[in-house]
Amino acid sequence: VVWDMYFRQFLTRPLTGLGIGSSSLTSFSNLGDIIAPHNDYLKLLVETGVCGFLAYLAAIFSFLNYSIKAYRKNTDRRKKILAAGLIAVISSVLFLHLGENVFYYDMVFTYFCLFLIVGYSLLKVG
Repeated sequence: VVWDMYFRQFLTRPLTGLGIGSSSLTSFSNLGDIIAPHNDYLKLLVETGVCGFLAYLAAIFSFLNYSIKAYRKNTDRRKKILAAGLIAVISSVLFLHLGENVFYYDMVFTYFCLFLIVGYSLLKVG
């Protein structure tokens, strides 16, 4: 029921979405309570449309691709460990988006972004 409602909302504005935070308002107006879809990809499609969804995936896969290349090319053990950590964290978040509301927990997602940016920067330096 919840996924169907969210998907119908996505279809109303598939290209640009309904705006950040609109999924909570949609849920509340249709169900009387804020119920997340337990799928961040669906929530992202509703709120940002295909354009925002593809931009998010492009950014995440760009970090993942860079981390894999850094793991392969670096001979420094510390940088290999950092790259492996980034690969593990990015892969796990991509998987978690399928059945969890990672975006709903602002602090968790903020720490993920901070780890991603700091790790990327440390791999870039030197």
